[in-house]
This record gives sequence, C-alpha cells and structure tokens, in this order.
Amino acid sequence: MADISIPPGPIGDEPYDAIRPVGRERQSDANRAALSEALAGIELGSYDRRIVAALAGQDGSTVAVICSWLQRARAALPDGVIVLPEPAELGLPWTDGGDLLALRGPEIVLFPDGADEWTMGATTAREIAAQLAAMAQVLDERAAGGGA
Repeated sequence: MADISIPPGPIGDEPYDAIRPVGRERQSDANRAALSEALAGIELGSYDRRIVAALAGQDGSTVAVICSWLQRARAALPDGVIVLPEPAELGLPWTDGGDLLALRGPEIVLFPDGADEWTMGATTAREIAAQLAAMAQVLDERAAGGGA
C-alpha cells in the first residue's frame, strides 16, 4: 500500500515524496492508487481509465500535482451543489430552449440570456430555495390529500 501525502497546494516546489511506493510496490501502482483516491466518486469511462493508466506511468511528483489540483477543485465547490435538469424534464413549458438557471461569476442567473434575466447572490438563492422547498412540501401534502 502506497504512502500517499498529496500537498494541499498551491505547490511551489516539486513534491518528490508525495507518492511513495511501499516495499516492492511499483511507482505506477502507487500513482494509480493516488489517482483513484483523487477521482473517488467520479464515474469514469473507458477512455478516462486509459488516461488514468497513462498518468500512472508518469513520475510521482507529476501525479501528485494533478491529484492536488483535483482535490483543490473539489474543495472549491460549495457544499450541496445541485445540478438542475433541463426545464422540459421538470415539466416546465420552456419554449426558448435556453437554460432556466446558470452560474455566472459570483451570481446565480435566473433565465440567463432572456429578456427577463435576474441575478442573485448566494444568500438570496438560499432564501428562494427554502421557499421553494416549503411550497413543494405543501404540494406533496395536497397530493397526499392532506390539504387544500
């Protein structure tokens, strides 16, 4: 089992000892273990796996930097990221073919690129999400016969 200690970054010096094989383990196997850890939870296709195998053949320092990038990118995402389906999948009569929501810089945009585009920050988005959740609960109760 490899000794893996990926630096959190930013990386200023080559991380020579970040991925070390243990015993008779090969560097490529240690690299593959580090990449697998960094890619945990991500569905990989056959070509993705080929690239992982190719990267595993690189030196440990290079793989450590790539793993650090992946970890930092994942850490930069806000908790509870939600990927919304297309409006048609939600049963919305969306005729312009555009997106319902988009992230643009530090804001969330409702009806992006539309005539009635509306931007909001994270606090407003959370407030609206809470209101939508409450309304959805009422609809669920109505559907179950618990309210008018």
